[in-house]
Amino acid sequence: MPKDPEQGRQGEGDVGQVSGDRAHDSGTYYEAILARGAGPSIPPRRNARFSRAKGSPPFRAERDVVLRRIKNEGRYPWRASSGATRQSLAENAVSRFVALLGVKLASRELDRQQLERW
Repeated sequence: MPKDPEQGRQGEGDVGQVSGDRAHDSGTYYEAILARGAGPSIPPRRNARFSRAKGSPPFRAERDVVLRRIKNEGRYPWRASSGATRQSLAENAVSRFVALLGVKLASRELDRQQLERW
């Protein structure tokens, strides 16, 4: 997942799920993911709390569901059942690819990255 949630909106097509690490556990990322119609699979921070405010934003309800599941099932069973473990598999695949080919993309824009590849 990009550092800037706006970069996640560059791609085209349907997105079913977006995975991230605890650093992406913020309202900005949840809103960007839900705006695309995807399901967030982001492990909450260890000190995450349930939302208590009435009329809180929709991403809070989504995050509260995750917190409830973790409280009931445990953190690792939630990661396995939600697909959050796929993030580490994707990161490993990309790191192998970079180590093998030594590819570094200097540009942050998708169109320019595609030009740099070739």
